[in-house]
Amino acid sequence: MKLQETAKLMMLSSTATAEETDGLGIKTKVGFVVGFALGFVFMQAMVFLGGEADFRQLFTDPSSAAAKQVNPLGQAFEASLRNIQDAANGTTKNTSRVATTDALAKPQEEQPAMTADSLFQLPFYIYDNELDWSVNATVTRGTNQAELLNQSGFLGYKHSDDYWLLLHAKQHPMRTMDPSKADLFFVPTLLSAWNAHGYEGDASKNKFCAHNGICNQKLLERAEQVLQESKWYRRSQGRDHIVVDTHWRKHWNKLPYSRLLNCNSISFENLVPTDGNPKGHQIPTGGRVHIPTLYVGRQCQDETNKTHDFAMIATFKPGNKNFLDRAHICQWLEQNNHQQNYTVSRCGGGDMCPALGQARFGFHARGDTWGSNRLMDTFLSGAIPIMTSPEQRKILPDFLPWEDVSYMVDLSNSTSFDTFIQSILQKTPQELAEKRANISRHRDIFQTKSKGRQFDLYMHKFAQMLELY
Repeated sequence: MKLQETAKLMMLSSTATAEETDGLGIKTKVGFVVGFALGFVFMQAMVFLGGEADFRQLFTDPSSAAAKQVNPLGQAFEASLRNIQDAANGTTKNTSRVATTDALAKPQEEQPAMTADSLFQLPFYIYDNELDWSVNATVTRGTNQAELLNQSGFLGYKHSDDYWLLLHAKQHPMRTMDPSKADLFFVPTLLSAWNAHGYEGDASKNKFCAHNGICNQKLLERAEQVLQESKWYRRSQGRDHIVVDTHWRKHWNKLPYSRLLNCNSISFENLVPTDGNPKGHQIPTGGRVHIPTLYVGRQCQDETNKTHDFAMIATFKPGNKNFLDRAHICQWLEQNNHQQNYTVSRCGGGDMCPALGQARFGFHARGDTWGSNRLMDTFLSGAIPIMTSPEQRKILPDFLPWEDVSYMVDLSNSTSFDTFIQSILQKTPQELAEKRANISRHRDIFQTKSKGRQFDLYMHKFAQMLELY
């Protein structure tokens, strides 16, 4: 969508006034004056920037040529950009919406590049109180010293999407600072970081802390209290709230009752709060939306001229039946290649790069569960994924046509596998080019760290499923 068209949609949407349609109090009314003004300012900004504004540059350098082009819009907009830069530099004043100690203010990896043509067009609010666990966030593992979350290895972790999605949420154009104007509420508890560090609850070993030393169990208990006291939460009991809860390990059994479970969620694969819940939490039986996560992937350099046909970089667990597909793939690739008509850069353990970037196709076989960051690694590294079961598509969000960006192999036996291999090697250049074009078109969805499109798609999907549009 063109930037000017997006601005017009923002202005047009401001005229829509719908009464409450949910008995639990989901509000769908958008303020005309605020929406129209935001749309007008946004459209004018795009005109000054020629429709191709580099938001990354605006975020990091308000003195740049791009930022100076925005200055005719007025001192307020310029001051806003200055405040954002101050936050990134750790020099923000207390009046800034981004706290100096916000773990997301200055990440050590890529700064996100905001996309202006967002699908999600409803105002949403991010709690800026003790629910924001990015403030003063530190992690401790074993006997190691505590370190800031945004300087830890967690940022490269496959379940670190709670961190990155919150980062993009704070910069999304539909974020409102007024909760009374919000249709949805984003709860910024970093549950994946909590589950990765504080789940064990042993303060002498592992810790996840925020807000000046509130750690582990006490941090979770405090979040429950804050939600209980929030009038915005109480009016619908979490029906319009969203939390990111993508770690395979869960906090669900750490409290006798959890208000976080009443929220909609981005969840681990298809795992929802009613699964594995022996303590019998009072969980709503309906009216909540749980959308599967996309793992945070890693990227190898995409070799323009591919030197190999296949790759699968994966660990093995001998004796574990869930890992048989991986073993079969490597075994059959080797024994069926009688005529040496294909090459394999790597199959098995070892370094992912450069092997995955050198291959035309990358196998995605199940391990402990159906999902894995391996699929995202394959997309990001320029290889075409080969999935091994329809179940792997079922545990993915449906906002992407997975059949258009991947192939499916039958692993019933060696013969069916070899038949597939020979058929895929005979695909026409045109068909393969079309598949790669589809992948390229959606690639930014998997760039969780540097792009905001994944967050935007999730919010758009929540709005659709909650019937807010």
